[in-house]
Amino acid sequence: MSPNPRKKKLLLFIAITSIVMNIGFILFYKYYIKEPLSFNIATDVINSNKALHKHYSYYLYCDTLNEITLRPEVKDAPLLPDKLIVYPGIYKVGSSIVDMSKEGMYRLIFPDENNYQVIVYNHNMLALLSSISWIHTHGNIDNDATAEELTDKAIHDKVYLTCSRIAGFACKVLAQQGYKTRMVGGIAGDSSNGFDDEHTMMEVFDPATNKWIVADIDNNSIFKKKDSTGYLSFSQFREALYNNELEFSPLSKDVRYDISGFKSKNDYAFGFIMERLHNKEELAKWYQRIFRNILVEGDVYTATDKDVIHRKHPEYTFSDSLSFQHKYYETELSGYTSQHSIAEHSLKQQTHNSYKSKRKE
Repeated sequence: MSPNPRKKKLLLFIAITSIVMNIGFILFYKYYIKEPLSFNIATDVINSNKALHKHYSYYLYCDTLNEITLRPEVKDAPLLPDKLIVYPGIYKVGSSIVDMSKEGMYRLIFPDENNYQVIVYNHNMLALLSSISWIHTHGNIDNDATAEELTDKAIHDKVYLTCSRIAGFACKVLAQQGYKTRMVGGIAGDSSNGFDDEHTMMEVFDPATNKWIVADIDNNSIFKKKDSTGYLSFSQFREALYNNELEFSPLSKDVRYDISGFKSKNDYAFGFIMERLHNKEELAKWYQRIFRNILVEGDVYTATDKDVIHRKHPEYTFSDSLSFQHKYYETELSGYTSQHSIAEHSLKQQTHNSYKSKRKE
């Protein structure tokens, strides 16, 4: 018995409807659920990468940081050399033309791709000191690197060094540019506390002023005396320090500390201790404790702590106050009085008469 024609039509309708609905579900899933989800993820990644790969360019000099205006009107320029220090000029970096006419530090940042930092230098010694300060953050992960390794790293990254290592690196960089440099520092001596008892800075001889200028690269500073304009030597720095006349001049405003690598034997983290030195008043107090006894290139002047220092550093030599001043700061001896003596500096560690007798000798 053949099916009812009406029933045949109904079955055919159901079959066709079922097929159409299945096709519809497949297309809906493909184009409105699965594919748009994949497309949206790709779009988000593309948009994210566009933001991520935006090119940032900055000029840094002492405590200023300014965005660089690119030079699209310049059609061609020499490629930026793969060197840390270059002469002022206009350079091509990738597809960008960058005006690097001013001396100082330049940073070109391609997030998640690469960084470039370059010191533009011709004759500006302060620009050179400032740039080294911007390169550096206090830490210890690069302490074992050679000067060449530090230079190579600094082209693309910051370097993380303790005070003596960055002072030594700065001395080498400036010496390569023809400057006379030397290491200077302080030792707390009898006022030691066991964890921050010494500090190292560097001096560079400025031919323009015919004098030494001290720089604490580790703390981003050079120094002036209150109501004065010239930068101080190490000897003048100490005098101003103990007379409470010291003024800080910023070399940079970089990230001050990476203390993640500093732990005691008891796994104590020194972060809180180090961060107190962000305050200039606290830093000056710390300087006053550290620079009771001072040294230049391993030669120490101390009024009271020779035995303590010799036990800790038998390799150091020792000089009396006047000999120390003559050897290292001969050009500052005019007007040299007992109040200006390195031996005193408000510590009152030598009498005026004993100083006068030394001068007669």
